[in-house]
Amino acid sequence: MNILVDMWRYSEASDHGIKIDSFDFLVNSKIIKNDCKDCYSFISEEENRTVLCFSGTKGKLRSWIKNFIVYPLKSDSLVSTKGGPGIIHAGFYSVWQESKSLVDDVLKRIGNKDIYITGMSQGGAVATICARHIIKNRGFDKDKVHLVTFGAPAQGLGEYVNQVNEALSTHFRVVNGYDLVPTLPPDEFGFLHAGSLIWLRVPWWHKFFYKIGDHFYSTYTKSLMKKFKLSETNLIELKKVLKRVKI
Repeated sequence: MNILVDMWRYSEASDHGIKIDSFDFLVNSKIIKNDCKDCYSFISEEENRTVLCFSGTKGKLRSWIKNFIVYPLKSDSLVSTKGGPGIIHAGFYSVWQESKSLVDDVLKRIGNKDIYITGMSQGGAVATICARHIIKNRGFDKDKVHLVTFGAPAQGLGEYVNQVNEALSTHFRVVNGYDLVPTLPPDEFGFLHAGSLIWLRVPWWHKFFYKIGDHFYSTYTKSLMKKFKLSETNLIELKKVLKRVKI
């Protein structure tokens, strides 16, 4: 299956919380749920791989505020680095901290399986921090870790981006049209993106009138359907996603 379609199913599923047990592509998986204060994440332990998935921002005010806590930027130890500011978005890092112990527990028994990590919006930011952690801090083989994010905001400064790019062999950053979220925080603050950009083309007028709409689950799904010459299996899976999405 196309890796983008495959991971998009998981990213969208995370928006449904406890209902994911009913999704047909997860029925043979061992699902570990982690309903935190600021995010919802789940881990799907499968026969040949483990998938880590992080949801977008929860509807609570506290969760939204985390998106805007860009200072002080912090490192893995939550202290400044090299005598100056840190390198990671403090808000996103604090959201990651809510899933870190669960992920570390699963890593202890993962064996030689491939690890896939994905997320939408804030979840994509947290997924990227998670992937960096797995390789940089836990010593996993970079060729066994695969990251695909959708509509993710930037998570850090140049040093952080270099670490992510050096750590990951497979890192696709999917952006739909003129989605506003990936442009935040502004690069004037020093925030940059890592990974290989995959841009889903939309009509030019979206640039002026539809930047919020390009961030919807529905528009990402439709754009994925248009972007590639997909197999019938892939199209069927995306049609299932379209039936689930709220917007």
